[in-house]
Amino acid sequence: MMPNQQSENDGAQPAQADKSAGIKILPIITIIIVVIIMVGGIVFLANRSQTTNSNTNTESAQTAEKNKYAEFIAETYDVIQKNFWDVLIDENLFKLYKLGTEKIKEEMPEIQIPETIASEDKGGLKEMVTYIVNNLEDDQKKYYSERLAAIVINNLTPFSRSKLYTTRGQQELTNRVYNIDPAANLYDALGVSASASAKEITQTIEQQNKELNQLIEDESQTAEAKEEAQQKLALVNRAQETLLNPDDRLKYDEQGIESTVYANFIGSTILHLKIKQLSPLTFDDFQKEMNKIDEEANNSLDKLILDFRGNVGGSFDILPNFLGLFIGSNQYAYEWYQQGQYAPFKTTANKLNSLARYKEIVILADQDTQSSAEVMIFTLKKYNIGTLVGTTTKGWGTIEKVFPLENQITPDETYSILLVHHVTIGDNSQPIESHGIEPMVNMASEDWQAQLAEYIDVSSLKNAVKDIWFEE
Repeated sequence: MMPNQQSENDGAQPAQADKSAGIKILPIITIIIVVIIMVGGIVFLANRSQTTNSNTNTESAQTAEKNKYAEFIAETYDVIQKNFWDVLIDENLFKLYKLGTEKIKEEMPEIQIPETIASEDKGGLKEMVTYIVNNLEDDQKKYYSERLAAIVINNLTPFSRSKLYTTRGQQELTNRVYNIDPAANLYDALGVSASASAKEITQTIEQQNKELNQLIEDESQTAEAKEEAQQKLALVNRAQETLLNPDDRLKYDEQGIESTVYANFIGSTILHLKIKQLSPLTFDDFQKEMNKIDEEANNSLDKLILDFRGNVGGSFDILPNFLGLFIGSNQYAYEWYQQGQYAPFKTTANKLNSLARYKEIVILADQDTQSSAEVMIFTLKKYNIGTLVGTTTKGWGTIEKVFPLENQITPDETYSILLVHHVTIGDNSQPIESHGIEPMVNMASEDWQAQLAEYIDVSSLKNAVKDIWFEE
């Protein structure tokens, strides 16, 4: 029995071993299968995620493409509402954009304006613009957005004073502020080379002045010929004001900047100083010119005619310094207004010693004197620095500032807003805007001679004022 059992037992041992091996192999296979399934799942999910992300990115890019126009317009809305000189509530500002869109629709019938808009504010504006541009071609989207911003900005009061600027517009503004005229070459206007001597330039200017004035006075000439001669004479005068002063000529040669301060003597006692505009360089140019004259002039020079006729203004930043030369430092000079708030400004420079010699000062201004030049004149008048002679100034009493935009609608252009930021305050605490500065002696009045005699006793100064006023 024992052997048989042993045999049975011996035969049973391998069978048990195979079963155990099978049991051990099964979990390994299962694990491998699970791992394969998991890896496959991960790969599947990763691919799906990439696809989803790709689709999402595409959708996001498309959304950004659609919404960049709305963001651009919304930013113009913000800049206007926060920085404009007057308070514009949402309802009124939104209305400007709505009316602007309706105006554009007259030339672009394909524009679809939503029938209802959730709110009349920036949110409603973005909703309206998004709806409109989603139904336009790419070039139409750009045109609509740019045109809408320009219409709204241009129609802010005072009308046409604020503007949507492109890169080119910003450069043109910089040129105007610094008195740079890329379209004109003063050497070419005279017909001389840039290396011409001061003597050669002087002789050429004298000759052209004589010839052009003769042509203008020649009654046999046509109106067109006279007008052309006037334009040439204006360029010759500009060349004279810039190229005959070594410092001014150097600035013109290096940067194209023309002089804004020009001095000439009337006899031995009167200095006629023409200030063409108030550029960022005018303050320094004025001091240099006055100090130079003070060093070279004889003691009889004691009368000054400050000529602001045709001065278009320019830089407000120099006014606290510039006015200080006349009235001293820490003096209340002027104030401006924005959205219910008045801001007074004090002078920051001391009196200019070289101005002390002038016992009598006449200030000339006319209907073309504007902007910061009007503020300058107002303060000089308020402090009785001199007798203001001429006509009422233009009444352009606004301060504009450029605000760059972060949201752009095309990669090949940069937009910004030139916005009326403040209005200036003049006579009787009234805005200079639309009022101007009234002269003490009004040269447009029938009794101007009596008025002039009332304020000016010295006959040489009266005659000089009359000659200068009626000369141009």
